[in-house]
Amino acid sequence: MVDAVLAIGCFLSIMVMAVLNHRLEWWVAALAAVSTLPLLWRRRFPLLVSAVTGAGTGALFLTGSMGGIPAASLIATYGLASLSPPARMLAGVLCTIAGFASAAVLQHHQPLSYGPTAAAFVVAYALGAGARARRDRIAVLEERARRLAAFLTRTLR
Repeated sequence: MVDAVLAIGCFLSIMVMAVLNHRLEWWVAALAAVSTLPLLWRRRFPLLVSAVTGAGTGALFLTGSMGGIPAASLIATYGLASLSPPARMLAGVLCTIAGFASAAVLQHHQPLSYGPTAAAFVVAYALGAGARARRDRIAVLEERARRLAAFLTRTLR
């Protein structure tokens, strides 16, 4: 349910920006759907969702239809950092960096002009990695508690 609300919210934010920028066309709606609909599966396929969402967001950006913060890509990045094994996280980070570099070159922007957006991606990644570390720490503590309880049960008999 939460993922559906996130996907709908991200889609609507893209469409509102398209209306405000006078760019509301059928292909903008299609690209918005491509970049937001995968959020429904972000917990099951975090790397694939991150890649598809990033591609859709990149296409919107390159066509001048993406305004504001790329919320869907940030949510996908959080999910990638939170749910993927290290090798997939690294692949996702490298693809994100490559996407930023490609956009800078294709749009003839200075790489530093992407600083605030890049910082948002770093924060999303850090929050996801923190959530993953917290879950791992809780699992270790629960296992220790289970072993201690079993030990005490055997010892006190």
